[in-house]
Amino acid sequence: KRLAERRVKSFACWISNENKTVAVWRQKSSCEPEGLCVWDYHVVCLAEDQNGGILALDLDTSLSFPCGLEPYLRGAFREGGTA
Repeated sequence: KRLAERRVKSFACWISNENKTVAVWRQKSSCEPEGLCVWDYHVVCLAEDQNGGILALDLDTSLSFPCGLEPYLRGAFREGGTA
């Protein structure tokens, strides 16, 4: 079933910064070995799973889809993630 049909709590998470240079790794759109893309912004869906955890749904990630929030954050973002 679709998220809306299951009444799952979800929302869009818009990610950017003052420089409009957000480094996101593990992106399918990238030609870089680790999948690095530098976006002016990036949007992912965050949704509650059936156990009360949070899932990240990123249509461009090479990580699992959906992906648990913690593994997604560890895989897609790194400290100082601006370019």
